[in-house]
Amino acid sequence: MLKSLITTSLILLLSLQCLANSANASSEAKNESDPAKESISYFHSSYKARTDRPCLIFLPSLGSWFLPGLGQYIQGNWQAGLTYSLSAAAGISMYNAEEDNVDHSISDPFKYFDENMQRRVIGSKTYDFVGSLSAYQSFRSRIKAYENTGEFAFIKDTGDDEVGDIMLAPFDFSHLKKKTTWIPLAVIFGLGAQFLALSQDDNSELDENDRPLGDASTIFSGSLLSYQAGVGEEALFRGFLQPYFRYKMNSNVYANLSSSAIFGALHYSSDNPFPIAQAAMGYYLGWLTQRNGWSIRESAFLHTWWDVVAINISIRKKDSSAVYLPALNLMF
Repeated sequence: MLKSLITTSLILLLSLQCLANSANASSEAKNESDPAKESISYFHSSYKARTDRPCLIFLPSLGSWFLPGLGQYIQGNWQAGLTYSLSAAAGISMYNAEEDNVDHSISDPFKYFDENMQRRVIGSKTYDFVGSLSAYQSFRSRIKAYENTGEFAFIKDTGDDEVGDIMLAPFDFSHLKKKTTWIPLAVIFGLGAQFLALSQDDNSELDENDRPLGDASTIFSGSLLSYQAGVGEEALFRGFLQPYFRYKMNSNVYANLSSSAIFGALHYSSDNPFPIAQAAMGYYLGWLTQRNGWSIRESAFLHTWWDVVAINISIRKKDSSAVYLPALNLMF
């Protein structure tokens, strides 16, 4: 188990470093007249982006979620495409390796989050994570062709929302200065503290429905999943789908309602038959994105740390009847 987790950590750390470099390269190239210069990273939305005429947006971007790297291959950006595809393949490999080691009748993996289930869930989420980043980059690249038409002028492109920027967003604690971030986090941390207090009222040993909160393996896995959800799902829903709906519907409200409804629906499960809390939080994150000029960095920060609390508490309490903490994390 430790070997698998270390391997996954290294993959993500290397990706972070690579994509962080893309953010640095983008800032250096802001004043360059030619977006195709070598100084621009493969993960920058301007790399290989067509600007001569509008091109198809939705299908290549959505296809990149299902087949990570697809949108980049279509644009001729083989370097980024291969990075996404190989990372997704690593996730599938980890997922399939545990095919015979988990109980497939379990609808909520957090109820039986043993080492085999941890590897399987992390593998699945890794595939979703890189697919979401691939879709986001594809979308941001393709709308470059619409700069002359002004159809996507509502997106204030400051150059700070490249893939590398949003991957680093959960570690930008300056967002805690904003009440739009610290108030929701205060709520989830308060609920988490309430749960911990109630679970220790008896000063007794953990019952059969509890796990030790300090278990390093589960905390690492839960936090890794939270990071993948916070960045990946914001890239997909608020970074791609919502602005696309805004472009098609010409309405901020309808675009937000549509993306948050899909966001909530995809959180449906037998254990969560009415994902109203997720849909409501999706709407708030969508409103926050619009408020920030369609930047998803703050929403990625908030989403990640919300899930760090909610998921780790859910993992500890197999039967979380003491308090309900709605995790914003898709499971496939």
